[in-house]
Amino acid sequence: MHSERPNPTQQPAEQPDGKAENANLRRALRLSREMLALADEGERDHADSSCAILYGTLRDMAYKLRRHAEDECEKHRRAGKWD
Repeated sequence: MHSERPNPTQQPAEQPDGKAENANLRRALRLSREMLALADEGERDHADSSCAILYGTLRDMAYKLRRHAEDECEKHRRAGKWD
């Protein structure tokens, strides 16, 4: 069962304080930490080199996600939108 995903062409209701945006950024940071934990587990438990490549890729993507989310958080702080 799949949850409903919002239509990307529809703009969410604006919240002047940015709370929804900030919550999403925190969620992205949390996901990056979960991805790193899974990469650690996968690298520890992998059975073949193709799995090792998968977990290395996951780790790389987690670091990229974290960097982008942290950059956005900093932009929000500078703009006075961070709660």
